[in-house]
Formats: sequence, C-alpha cells, structure tokens
Amino acid sequence: MANATFLLSAGGSIVFGGSLIVEPGRTVPKVVELCIKTIEARGLETAGVYRVSGHMASIQNLKRAFNDGSLDVERLIEKEPDINTIAALLKLYFRDLREPLMLFEFYPSFIAAADISDYNEKLYTIKSLVHSLPESNFNTLKYLMMHLGRVQDQYHTTKMDSANLAICFAPNLLRQEVDDLTSIINTGKQSSIIDTLIEQREWVFDPYPEEDEEVEGEQVEEAEPADQVEQVDQTETALVGEQSWEEDPGLDEYDHGNSYGEQVHLLQDEHLDDQSAHHEDAESNSVFTKQQLQHDNINPLDPS
Repeated sequence: MANATFLLSAGGSIVFGGSLIVEPGRTVPKVVELCIKTIEARGLETAGVYRVSGHMASIQNLKRAFNDGSLDVERLIEKEPDINTIAALLKLYFRDLREPLMLFEFYPSFIAAADISDYNEKLYTIKSLVHSLPESNFNTLKYLMMHLGRVQDQYHTTKMDSANLAICFAPNLLRQEVDDLTSIINTGKQSSIIDTLIEQREWVFDPYPEEDEEVEGEQVEEAEPADQVEQVDQTETALVGEQSWEEDPGLDEYDHGNSYGEQVHLLQDEHLDDQSAHHEDAESNSVFTKQQLQHDNINPLDPS
C-alpha cells in the first residue's frame, strides 16, 4: 500500500465535500466510524437499510454539524431516531468526497478487472489493485466492506445481500472524473467490483504474505478465495490423452520425487508402449491447468 496522505481543504478540514481525512489517533474517518457503529448497534434489524431513504432535513443538519466541527456530533448521531438517516448520511459522505474512495486513477483498472472472464484471475487483479490504494483509502474501504458483510450476514432481517448493497454503494465509491455516457454503461461493472469486495472481503483485504516468510519452519502460503468452483484443490489434475492423473492406476509409481514434466513423460512412454503392442496409433497430450501453476507457487499476476 502507498503511504497515507492527509489533505486539508483551503477552508480547513471539511468533512463533506472535502478530501478523505483520517483524524489523528484513528484509522478511518470519524464520520465513517460513528455511522457504522450506530448502524451495527441498532440497524441490523432494519429491513432495507441503505436502500430506504432517510429524512433530508436531518441529514443536512448532521452534515452541517460535521462540517462546522461541532463537538456535539456524537450525541447528535446517537439521538437520531431514524437509522435510515444515519445510513443515508454515510452514503452521502462517500458521494461528496472530492475524489472517490477508490480514486479516479484506479477507475479504468477496476473496470477492466470486471471484464476478466476467469474468476480467479479477476480476484487476484482486484486484490492487487486494492492493496495499491493509499493506506487511509485501503483502511476505510476495508472497514466499510467488513461492515457491509455483516449487514449481508443479517439478510434474514435486513433483506440486503451483497448485490443489493453493491448497487447502493458502487456509484459512491467507484466513479470516473467526468460523468458521461460511459458512466451509465459501466454501472453494472462498478457494482460487480463492490459485490466481489463484499463477498470476498476476508481474502481480498488479507495482507500478502512476506516473501520467504516462515512460521514454525513452514512456508506461509496465501489463502485461496472462498467458495469458488475453480478452487485449486478441486481441479489439480492434468490430462494425458483422455485419462486424468487422478484416474490413472499407475500414478503412484511416479508421483514421488518427480516434477510434473517428468511425470507426464513417464505416463506418455507407458501409454505409447501399450499402444504399440496393440498396433494402434495414438497421440498423447498433456494439459496443465492454471490452478496447477498456482499450486507450484507461480503467481498469475507476476509479469515475469
């Protein structure tokens, strides 16, 4: 992650309509922490939280209190009876940021990631982009996504799943600098990125293991994305002709002390000898899956 940069507007630390500012002693902006803690304390039983509008007059009063630097904002938030007003205030904060939380310069890369057809590659690309954000942006995005995950976990009462939450938050978090027709065209892709961040929040925000870092003498390996059909442990097979290694009764003869390449050649020789004995012509091909390369600790994002 890049180092955090705290920017102040010309008129001081404007909260709504200014830059992302994390106050001293905090890891996320005060307004974000106050709103989220309040919603989690008394809003997870509210159906349609973040989808239902709040009271506009109350929202504007709270916004003004934050921008005026009122010392009474915590009490005002606590006394606000309508949880949808607090939820709307949080969305407004992100929408009013001078530069979106996920940054203008990252917008094309996130949109391009949404177009990646291979799901695992898409996840690794999104994770790389997220970890490239400035520290304050990364921490705030993580704090928000973990919260939205907890809202989704209470779907039986909130009726808000990751897709619904993504629709509510995507335009506020991920937008381009100039609003034009492409903004409308890319709406679905923006939501797709936020949906993925909510669903895969634990893995996406988990730090990359340090290179060659060891714990108790064992190499630390990065966890795989959760709940994916294309998991490495489900697809670690290489095909020889029409027969997979998993189904080859002779595999045990070769699977110790040999590389994947050596195993393929040994299996090919055995098949060719058998085919020659029966005077049949055949061609043996080996196919390595992308997941096997990942199993061999080859990073799909490594340009080398």
